[in-house]
Amino acid sequence: MRPRSEADVKADVQRVRSARKEATAQFEETMTKGWVRRLHRNRVHRQAQNDRAAADVELYDLQAELKGLRDRAREERERAREVNRAEARRVASAETAERRRLAALKRLKKGPFALVLTGVASRSGQQRSESEMAAAISDATGIAVPQARRTLQRAIHVEPQPLLDEIAETTAIRIKMNLETSFGARLRIVRTGASDGLARKPIPPRVRSEVWNRDGGQCVDCGSRERLEYDHIVPISKGGANTARNLEIRCESCNRRKGASI
Repeated sequence: MRPRSEADVKADVQRVRSARKEATAQFEETMTKGWVRRLHRNRVHRQAQNDRAAADVELYDLQAELKGLRDRAREERERAREVNRAEARRVASAETAERRRLAALKRLKKGPFALVLTGVASRSGQQRSESEMAAAISDATGIAVPQARRTLQRAIHVEPQPLLDEIAETTAIRIKMNLETSFGARLRIVRTGASDGLARKPIPPRVRSEVWNRDGGQCVDCGSRERLEYDHIVPISKGGANTARNLEIRCESCNRRKGASI
C-alpha cells in the first residue's frame, strides 16, 4: 500500500467538509420545519448532530495529517538545499584550490635548479594532517594535490622525492622557505645534473611498483617495513641503471651498512 500523499489527504478533507455541510443543512432543516412530527424531528436532529460531530473529529485528524505531510516535505526541501549548499561549497573550494595551483605554476621561473623533498620535521603540538601538507605543497608548487600527497608519502616513508625540476634559484629558495615555515618540510635545492645523487633521474613509477611488489614491500635484508628506500645494487656512480634488476628495497639502516661496505 503506497503512502498517502498530500493530494490524497486534501481530497479526504474536501469529502469530510461536504459531509459536514450536508449534516449541518439537515440539522437546520429539522429546526425550521414545524410540520415534521416531533419524534421524527428529534431523531433526525440527533443523527445530524452526530454526523456533524463525527465530521469535525475526522476533519481534525485529516488536518493534523496534512500538517505532518507538509512539515516532512519542508524538512526534505531543507535537507536538499543543505546538500546543494555543501556541494556548492565543495565545488567552490576545488575551484579556489585549482586557481591557486595555476597561479603557483605561473610564478615558476625556469632555471638550472631542482627542489627535492626529503621528509617532514617533527613539531610537537603543531603537526598538520597529510591532506593539509599536500594542499600546501600544491599551493606552493602548482603540483596537483593527489600527486603532492603521493610524493609526500614516498618522501616520508621511502626516499627523497623530486618536487620541481629546472627552476630558478630564487624560485627554489622562495618555495623552500614557504614549505619549511608552513609545515616543517625538509627540502634541498640542487643543481640539475649534479652528481650528489639527489638531482639524478628519478626511478620510473613502473619500475618502483615492480620492485615493491617483488620484494613484498619490506627490506630484503632484515624484513623491516619502516623507513624503506630503493637501493641500487650497482650504484649510479658506477654505471648502474634504474632497472628492476638493479634495484632492491632496503631499510635505511641496512642500506647505510651496505653503502659503507662498497
